[in-house]
Amino acid sequence: MAILIALFTLLIIAVLLTTTSIAGWRSRMDVTRDTQTYQAFLAADSGLSSFVARLKESGFSGRIDDVACWVQGESLDGSSCTTSAQLGTLYLSSSTSAGPQVDVLVKARNDADSTVTVQSTGRLGTSARAATSTLTQNIKIKKPAFMNFSPQAALTSCSSVSGGGSARLGGQATTFDGVIYNVTTATAASPATVSAAMASGTGSASGWPATLSVLSSEYLASGSYIRLGTQGYTVTAVVSGTRVAVTPSDPLRLPREGTSLTGAVDVVLMAVRSSATSLGASRFRIPVSDPTSVYPNDTLYVDSGSVSYGLTAVSKGYLNGDTDQGYVDVTLGAAGAGAFTYNSSGNVTGSVPPATSTVVMGLLAGTPVRRYVPGATSSSSMQGVTSGLVPASAWSGSSVVSPAATAGNTNVSCGESLFAQVFNGITKQGYYDLTPAANRLSGINRPLNRDLFWMGPPPGSAPGSYTLNGNDLCGYGILVINGNLSMKGTGNLNTASNTCMSKGSPDAAQGFTGVIYVTGTFSNQGNSVINGAVVVEGGLFQAQTSLGGSMQIQYSPLAVLTSARALSPLSFSYGDGTWSQQ
Repeated sequence: MAILIALFTLLIIAVLLTTTSIAGWRSRMDVTRDTQTYQAFLAADSGLSSFVARLKESGFSGRIDDVACWVQGESLDGSSCTTSAQLGTLYLSSSTSAGPQVDVLVKARNDADSTVTVQSTGRLGTSARAATSTLTQNIKIKKPAFMNFSPQAALTSCSSVSGGGSARLGGQATTFDGVIYNVTTATAASPATVSAAMASGTGSASGWPATLSVLSSEYLASGSYIRLGTQGYTVTAVVSGTRVAVTPSDPLRLPREGTSLTGAVDVVLMAVRSSATSLGASRFRIPVSDPTSVYPNDTLYVDSGSVSYGLTAVSKGYLNGDTDQGYVDVTLGAAGAGAFTYNSSGNVTGSVPPATSTVVMGLLAGTPVRRYVPGATSSSSMQGVTSGLVPASAWSGSSVVSPAATAGNTNVSCGESLFAQVFNGITKQGYYDLTPAANRLSGINRPLNRDLFWMGPPPGSAPGSYTLNGNDLCGYGILVINGNLSMKGTGNLNTASNTCMSKGSPDAAQGFTGVIYVTGTFSNQGNSVINGAVVVEGGLFQAQTSLGGSMQIQYSPLAVLTSARALSPLSFSYGDGTWSQQ
């Protein structure tokens, strides 16, 4: 009996020991599993936090509808992709099999706010029991349709200017209302007209944003201000190359029920975003959609009623570096040549009244803010005039400059500073780095195609001297000449043959449309037509800028916008409150 009791006791002890061992093993397994799951969670979180950096590093520069194809090689709507997946599995240790890894996918496109929903799945282990964790977050993608260029005039020259022949230099003054008309056409819309709910509010419950089908969204981006008829709208997202989402710019000025959402689309280059604020001492901050075309001491105009009022810009920038939060700081009244009105011959016809605090504080969202751009300006003399307005009578031959040119302009920088001044802080090296390798030229033998171009040796090298003959230059773009330029005329784009010819296609702009920046000297002798702007540094010895023959430079904001938006940064931001764990 004693033996049986002893055996039973030993059995009980063995069972207890086995149970304790199993419980301990399970506890250790649970701890291990929890650790693996946590590591998978950290991997997923790394996938989200590194997504933007990896997207930039991979070279992505497209629109929101291109992201899914770029990331995973598959579109969200089943359409074919032109690129393979660029973001593969990210391994977070030296071991590609046993260490943590993460895969990211674009799961949804949210057109109303120009965001994509990114899913990040972290994993540890390769077996069926691998620990996984899945997180999602919305990321906003934006490439602003900014001017990115702030020339002081149609022709800006550090060196002195001499004009003869029949030069035509045209800028913009109070007669320009800040709107570019008929940029594209909304051929259809969803809904086609404004509903009763939409006429009473701007929230999503009211039916906004509306989606417009346009011929082209080339000049539009999230944050752009447009007009359909007399009604102002803000673009909330560029859905594709032919679709944009919009909402009314000003909640106090809603469109009426039944208002059509189709027709000609006009673009407001620099629009008021919201009410101005006082900074004290007659200084005000005006929130604007695009401050990049403004430079310090620039003259600005705003309309109130039927009157144009003058302001002077003192600074510009973005709140917290956010390109959606642009602003210009201004003082009341215009200064210098911008304080006057002019006729088509460049003669002064009157003065521009200074804006009052009431005018500035009463500006409504969507109101255009526009610049004064003279026909020509120089930091040195012009036609023998050393400073101030250059009268029309000073120009020889049959030349016409309007608004009147200004000589001895202390706002015009020289050398490297001039480049940074007109290109919003971008250096020559920075511009060169942004220029595609195929667009770094030693000469021009083809039409330019709405892009960035550099002709001559790289920055820091000895500049060269270049001649462009009659039909060498045509098309669109920003062309930086690293050296001296002698222009003998421009050609006209023939779209059928993609060549520059003396007679171009009726549907193509004549001459060259865009910006020419010359680091050395500039001279013209021939029939040259530039729609945009020309900027001349003047070279080492500040040789004279010479305008002979038939030199026509007409400042065109649309021409600048056509190519300079390539300088806009592609920006990404994580959506607050959109992070979630699956």
